[in-house]
This record gives sequence, structure tokens and C-alpha cells, in this order.
Amino acid sequence: MTADTLANHRLVAPFGLNGGETGAVGRTSVRRKDGTIQVLASTERVELAAGEAITVETPGGGGYGKV
Repeated sequence: MTADTLANHRLVAPFGLNGGETGAVGRTSVRRKDGTIQVLASTERVELAAGEAITVETPGGGGYGKV
């Protein structure tokens, strides 16, 4: 199978507002049949074999400070 990724906030965390903290960055990875993990870039094309899996960890939103 061929898979393409197009994702944001993989290097720069989502910002907070009004003094709130930043969120967490996201991550996309492939678990290969031999057990190794390949972390993908924000835009990348990758080939997968039967039995391999993609994991998508979405970024967390930035916080909101004082109301």
C-alpha cells in the first residue's frame, strides 16, 4: 500500500491564547513488520507491506489563559 501524509504541527506546537500554554506536537509513524518504528515527516509518501501499521497522534490544542 502507498500512504501519503499531510499534517500540521509536527515541529511547532499549537500556540496558546491569552497566556495559555502551547499544546503538544503531533506525530505520524509506521510500525514495520520487524518491529522497528519509522517516524514520518509532516509531508511524506511511504510504502507499507501487509502486516505493517500507521499510527497518527494528533497535536493537542493550545490552552487558553486567564478569562
